[in-house]
Amino acid sequence: MTTIKREFIDLMKDLPVTVNNLIPDPLLQWSNTVKKLEALAESGHTGPVSIITKGAFSPKKCDILRGFQDRGLRLVVLCSISELQSMERAPMEPRYENIKLLGEVGVPTIGYVRPLTPPYNTDKETLTKIFRNLSRVGCKATVVSGFRGDEALVEKMGKSEKVEHVLRVKLMYKELWDDVLALSQEFGVQLFTRTSCAVDFLLGNEVTFNPYYNSPKLAKCEEIRCPMIGTCKGPKEPRENSLEFLKFLGYDVEFERGDGCTHLCTVKPDKRTQCKSCCTTCYVLGGNPRVLVKGDVNLADLSFCRFITGMTSQQPGINDTGAKDIAHVTFKNFPWVKAQVQNTWWVLANSKESKCFGCTYCIVDGYYNEYESGEIGFVPADLVDEIAKGGNHEAV
Repeated sequence: MTTIKREFIDLMKDLPVTVNNLIPDPLLQWSNTVKKLEALAESGHTGPVSIITKGAFSPKKCDILRGFQDRGLRLVVLCSISELQSMERAPMEPRYENIKLLGEVGVPTIGYVRPLTPPYNTDKETLTKIFRNLSRVGCKATVVSGFRGDEALVEKMGKSEKVEHVLRVKLMYKELWDDVLALSQEFGVQLFTRTSCAVDFLLGNEVTFNPYYNSPKLAKCEEIRCPMIGTCKGPKEPRENSLEFLKFLGYDVEFERGDGCTHLCTVKPDKRTQCKSCCTTCYVLGGNPRVLVKGDVNLADLSFCRFITGMTSQQPGINDTGAKDIAHVTFKNFPWVKAQVQNTWWVLANSKESKCFGCTYCIVDGYYNEYESGEIGFVPADLVDEIAKGGNHEAV
C-alpha cells in the first residue's frame, strides 16, 4: 500500500486556487461556486482563493464571502473592468459597485483592468473613465494587462504592431503604459502589472507567490511604487518536504543552489518579445537558487512544481507555446489524476452548464472544448482521494 504523508497534503493546501474561472463565470453558477468554496473551507485550505468575475454581487453574496473569510479562507475577488461594451454582454457599472460592496464587508477586491485591447479601450478618455470610477468606489489595488488570444482574434481586431505586442506578452506599448501609470497615480489607485503581486499585497504577504522579484524591470516594481518592494525577495531553499513530494508524484527534480548571488532579469519591457524564456519559469537566470525539472513536462507541470517548492522551477527550452494542452498537469506515478494549472492558479471549475457572458474576445472556444461538461480539477487537499481512484493508497 502506498502511503501519502500528511505533510504532502499540507503543501497541496497552500496552492493558489481559482474557482470557476476556466469556462463559466462564478456568479452565473453561484450555487456551484459556493459549494466549491465550502469544500475548500472544510479542507482547511491555506493558499489564496480567487473569484474572477464580470457579474454583479448582491449584499447577500458579499456576506456569504465574508463568512468564508471569517472561517479562514483567504479570498480575493477580481472584478473584471474593461469598458469593452461592444464585446461584452455583462453591464459595466455593477462591476465597479462590486468593489464598493465587497470593500464594505472587508473582502479584498482587485480592479482587474483587462484586457486592454487596442484600439477599443486604450484611448485616454476610456482609461480616465476606468480609473476615475475605480477611485470612486475605493479600489485599493488594480491589475492591468493585455490579453491572450490567437491569430484569428488578431485578424478580427485588425493586425498592427501594437495589437501583436499586446497579444504576445500581455504587456502595454509605451504610450498606453504612460497613460495607465499617470492615471493610477492621479486617482490614487495602487497599480500592479502582475496578478499574484496584487493578491499577496491585499492578503498582507511580504512576497509574491510568483517569482516576479527576479524581473523587477518587467514587473515595473519601481515605476508602480510597489508597496512590497522592500520585502519581496526570492527564497534560498525549497519548502520542507516539497522535493520529496514531487518525486512521490513522479517528477524528476533536483535543487540547485546556484552561485549564492541574486541575479535579476535585465530585459526591458519594450524588448520582452525578444526574451526566449517565461518569467515564472525562467531558465536564463541560471545563477539563482532553483529547482530543475527533468523529463517530459510542460509549462503547467513547471508551474505546479513552483507552487509546491515555493521557488522558480524550470527546464531549459520549456516555454508557453500556446498549445491547447498547456495547462494540463500530469503526475507520472498517478496518470489517472486529472488537474489543470494555469500560470497563476490551480484550477477548480465546473463546466456542466458552461455559462458565460459570451465575450467576443474569449479564447475558450477551441482551447477547452473537451471540458464542455464536467468537473475540472479538485480541491487540493483531496489528492489522497484522487490517487486512491487508481489503486490502494492512504494518508499517514
